[in-house]
Amino acid sequence: GGFAGINGGEWLKVVYGLVLSTLLGFVLGFIVAKLVALLFRHAERRRANKGFRAAHLIAHPAPEICEKWYISCDYGTVNPTSMGLWGLRGGVWYRVKEFYFNSREARRQMTDEEYARALEGLAGGRRISAVIVDPSAASFIEVLRRKGWRVRKAENDVLSGIRLTSDLLKAGKIVICEGCADCLREMDEYVWDLSGGGKDKVRKEHDHAMDDMRYFAATVLGERQEGVSAWAVERRR
Repeated sequence: GGFAGINGGEWLKVVYGLVLSTLLGFVLGFIVAKLVALLFRHAERRRANKGFRAAHLIAHPAPEICEKWYISCDYGTVNPTSMGLWGLRGGVWYRVKEFYFNSREARRQMTDEEYARALEGLAGGRRISAVIVDPSAASFIEVLRRKGWRVRKAENDVLSGIRLTSDLLKAGKIVICEGCADCLREMDEYVWDLSGGGKDKVRKEHDHAMDDMRYFAATVLGERQEGVSAWAVERRR
């Protein structure tokens, strides 16, 4: 009996086994975690979530008859130009159609006259209440006014515009219709720029349809909305 009955060698085996299994568990867990991170390094969970969110915003076929129409435009020469046709039906604004031109991909630039013709084609003979245009697009605004379009320079406060657009999307007051593929694509790629030294700002890429949608929301609907909320724009390093 007593300590004399303890087999030290067997106890050491037990202790060694406990220590070794613990160390192996940590090491193997670390290796597995690293392998998973390596295998899925290009997969972005938030981007996928936003992809489902964007798909949820696809409406039924766009209404053909609306109470009022607007066109919003983010103008670019080297950067893409994006235009959206918005129709009001039953208190909801539908992005019915869009025009999107990327001069880099097309390897040519369009003139202001060509963009004006594209806008006319987007309007499709509808009575457009106003064209909401990027306020920096002075030459394009002048061309549109000479052609008889009623032009309003867009409200361009980025952060408040993002919050307002978020509220409208969440409330179902803005709906993106089938066929507006570039708008839906950019919604999945719209991210915060984390190199801004602590200041909130959006990375200036994949944001042209987002900008024209924000212009519409802030300029046409901004005065009617109260309250703000944070939009789920991904903060990517």
